[in-house]
Amino acid sequence: MEGIKEWAVNLAICFIASSIVVYLIPKGKLEKPMNTLLSLFLLSVILMPFIEKSFDLDDLPKRREDFGIDLEDKAETVRDEMNYLMEKQGKAAVEILVGEKLKSLGLNYSEIEVITDIAEDSRIIIKDIVIKAELTEPQKQQAAEEIEKLTGIRPKFE
Repeated sequence: MEGIKEWAVNLAICFIASSIVVYLIPKGKLEKPMNTLLSLFLLSVILMPFIEKSFDLDDLPKRREDFGIDLEDKAETVRDEMNYLMEKQGKAAVEILVGEKLKSLGLNYSEIEVITDIAEDSRIIIKDIVIKAELTEPQKQQAAEEIEKLTGIRPKFE
């Protein structure tokens, strides 16, 4: 309530001062620009409490927490998404390499499944390679040796 009283007193003083200035302005070329200037001055005095309230710098957020954004959660989400995409891409690359190796050996297969895991330090670990194919034991042995040389993982056949 005290702020409203102070604003009203300041407004009254500004109106009185403006009235005196209008009375003292000589008639002629300066009359119109001076009236416009005084009108803008009075308008700014009237709007000042609202302008001060909306642009109070103390109310502006100073830290990222004040914006309501938890950057660590966002970073973790981005990291998880990147890990998922890298894991998916890694699986696809290994499947292609193994498939090409089996084709080069003249062996037919129906499916290659690469089982991976992500370590705490975000490394992608190939746990197992499962090949679904109808192969003889010597073919399985030959394919297993070649794929192990290529990937470092001995595949399983189903």
